[in-house]
Amino acid sequence: MKIFIGALVAVMPFLVSAIPANAFDLTGFYVGGHAGYGQSGYEVGPFCTGGVPGPFDCTGSFPDPDGGAFLGGVTGGFNFNLHQFNDTMAVIAGIEADVGYFNMSAEDRNPQNVGFVDYGLYSDITARMGIAYQNALFYAKGGVAFANIRNSGGDLDGGNVDTSDWTDLDDMRTGYTVGGGAEYAFGDRYSLGVEYLYMNFNMQTSTNGDGNIYEHKNDLHQVKAVLRIKLSNPGGDS
Repeated sequence: MKIFIGALVAVMPFLVSAIPANAFDLTGFYVGGHAGYGQSGYEVGPFCTGGVPGPFDCTGSFPDPDGGAFLGGVTGGFNFNLHQFNDTMAVIAGIEADVGYFNMSAEDRNPQNVGFVDYGLYSDITARMGIAYQNALFYAKGGVAFANIRNSGGDLDGGNVDTSDWTDLDDMRTGYTVGGGAEYAFGDRYSLGVEYLYMNFNMQTSTNGDGNIYEHKNDLHQVKAVLRIKLSNPGGDS
């Protein structure tokens, strides 16, 4: 992921310098798409206090099935001018939504335990606010995130999965997301930018066949390029 971030940062100045600086109104409705790379984090473990074993062997280390993959999807939103400082600088605010797919599966095992994590569809709804200078916008954003995540795992008994200690949780998770980015407008309708988002899906619990409690903590880092295509002005001009 560090290589990907470095490539985006390195390419952005060349894209900006190649685009002629012309007046551009960042406000109004827009649609577009995004593509990039995601890195998931997954902490998993049982309650092992009070002498009550969890779904894993409490004497061993717990699996840590982190993984990364490419992601992509559609983007849409609306911007408005919150405050105009002068002819070249303004405060821009808005609402943005993403829907995409993150095709990531990861596995981690040790002699005692095994764990798996799988992602699918994701989405977010965020508020954006930033400073626009000429054709560039630098912004922060935050809101609610959703993702289809499957967590599964269990205790390895002699190298085989102990079925009574196996647990599986597959559902749509809800959490929060924060991040920021920069975009540069060109032509009459287009802007191209880079963005980082952090998503945290809090802690979920499940049980196994023995009724033991199993903890799941998932988060996701996204770095992506975003193309936005302006549809209209607030006044209704298309």
